[in-house]
Amino acid sequence: MSAKSCWVIILNWNGWQDTVECVRSCLDLTSSDFQILVVDNGSTDNSEAMLRSRLAGLDRVSILQTGGNLGFAGGNNVGIRHALSQGADYLWLLNNDTVVDRAALSALVDAAAADHAIGILGSKICFYDRPDHLNTAGGSINWKTGQPSLIGYGEKDDGRFDRLREVDTVSGCSLFIKREVVEKIGLMDERFFLYFEESDWVVRAGKAGYKVVYAPGSKVLHKVSASTGGHESPDMKYYMTRNNMLFMKKNTDDKSYRLFLLNYLFNLMPREFLRMGLKNKKQRVLKMKAIVLGLIHYFQGRFGRFSVS
Repeated sequence: MSAKSCWVIILNWNGWQDTVECVRSCLDLTSSDFQILVVDNGSTDNSEAMLRSRLAGLDRVSILQTGGNLGFAGGNNVGIRHALSQGADYLWLLNNDTVVDRAALSALVDAAAADHAIGILGSKICFYDRPDHLNTAGGSINWKTGQPSLIGYGEKDDGRFDRLREVDTVSGCSLFIKREVVEKIGLMDERFFLYFEESDWVVRAGKAGYKVVYAPGSKVLHKVSASTGGHESPDMKYYMTRNNMLFMKKNTDDKSYRLFLLNYLFNLMPREFLRMGLKNKKQRVLKMKAIVLGLIHYFQGRFGRFSVS
């Protein structure tokens, strides 16, 4: 059997320093047949020029420019199209704020090659500043709320999460997918722009008959970026609300979707408003506005990029 070609796709947006560190860690991978494609997603901090300067002359590394901020799905799709056009057998989507273990890619390739039914794999992701603690060991989806959750979050990496196993979803921080899966289910849905796009992609692969697997031999350290201004930012609330609706509409039957919608409107959303508390009234109002706008835009069919502030 001929060697399989893998393209590592690293999406950059205003974070060239992290991207350079990520690329350099990838250059030490033990796998023999891989290319690194850095996709700059319309950065405004001179990232493209800095990347071309810092990565100039490095074997295996190429750089693409999207021409604008297309979001996680759109930016990665640019890279995926290019990699497939160059004959990629495997695609490894990797966050730019990660550093990879030398065996991270070979563990994914070996697991993928061992079982034809496997379509998507995710890595063991640990915290960059706490490499002995887990960020995620795969994910599960609560189909009543539509929310993915991280398996093992915050747990000690003490061997309990060292078994290869099927999971509901994997993090887009490190997502490995076979070419045949993309050819069968298509690219990521760019309507999401940010959040839920990878879970939607993974669920679609599962519906197409492929296994989704967590591969513990592939270890990645993640800096856990705050590209939307923090975990509780208004923009994050907007995308999470709007895209949660879209995700459930796409991936559940009509009855399940109606039950989810009722649960959200009359239970989950009121509880979310109460959870915000009374401190920092301005931020509280902005977050409430973000949630309401997320709902309105979903029902209007308005998707893509949007900023609440």
